[in-house]
Amino acid sequence: MAKIPTPISQRGGCKVRWMTFATEADAKACAKVAVQEAQRKADDGYDFGYCSPGSITKTEEGWEVCIP
Repeated sequence: MAKIPTPISQRGGCKVRWMTFATEADAKACAKVAVQEAQRKADDGYDFGYCSPGSITKTEEGWEVCIP
């Protein structure tokens, strides 16, 4: 798996985690890895529920990425 940039914060859920990055570029780099990892896990039968790994959301803190 490719190395992702260091997040400024992160939080976990029951099916995914979210990492927050200071820059959109770092968020996009993380999202690219997240999509690849999500595909690998989905191929193994993992269900992410309503969550969408690789999605990016702009927050007050920075750019948040949903990761598997």
